[in-house]
Amino acid sequence: MVATARFKQAFRRFTVARDYIRGCGDLVGDILLRSDRSKLSHPLLHPESFSYKKESHRVVLVITSDRGLCGGYNMAVLRLAAEHLAKLDGDGQSRQLHMAGDRGIRQMRADGYDIAETHAAFEGKAGEWHAVSRLADRFISGFLDMDISGVDIVYSQLIGTGRHEPAIHTLLPLELPEPPDCDEWELKEILASRVEYEFVPSVKIMLERLLPTTVRLQLFQCFMEAAVTEQIARMGSMRAASESAEEMIQNLNVKYNRTRQSQITTELTEILGGRVALE
Repeated sequence: MVATARFKQAFRRFTVARDYIRGCGDLVGDILLRSDRSKLSHPLLHPESFSYKKESHRVVLVITSDRGLCGGYNMAVLRLAAEHLAKLDGDGQSRQLHMAGDRGIRQMRADGYDIAETHAAFEGKAGEWHAVSRLADRFISGFLDMDISGVDIVYSQLIGTGRHEPAIHTLLPLELPEPPDCDEWELKEILASRVEYEFVPSVKIMLERLLPTTVRLQLFQCFMEAAVTEQIARMGSMRAASESAEEMIQNLNVKYNRTRQSQITTELTEILGGRVALE
């Protein structure tokens, strides 16, 4: 019941913020669709045009829970994180491991991983937006200073109501939807079906403001999805525990009744046997 109440709160926050996050992404995609991408030189869009330092590293942020009793939720995320870290090591990429959530921190330390930084396991609440935003700004600053070559988020992704699976989201460099594969005439028809507006200020200035906001929102969405899926996993785990307890109680009742019946039968047999002996 507690997990269900927390799930409803977390899912309500997620659904409210999801429309805003999706709208921001659609706005950026629409701006890029109306612009010439080759003339845009923002490093968040074209990181391949910038030379990174030799000591630059890739950040891998793993989001787990602070509390247990959620089945294999944390182990599934940590298993995917270990595979991703092994792949980066195999490719010879320098990387840093960041952890969020007490359960994941303790497990990764026990497994011998070197954790560069630890963060709080945000639950996606409105008041935590500022903390997530500051963390995203740190990643963006390191990326623009070429100290960070990229940021990967390993978390539990919400697939549908009641369904989730571990996933890896590339936060930086920013992945934006590709323009539709169509000719110029079809592109004009697509643009004509959308709301026409003018850019004030210029596209370049708008993207300089919108792209960092998009990164912040995507990171916030990862934390919110992790919070929702954690409660889903906990509900399933508690439901399975309750069903297992009920089955155990039922089996114990049957065993108790059989033992009691056997004892009564034995006593009756002894009484009847004694009476026969007396006769």
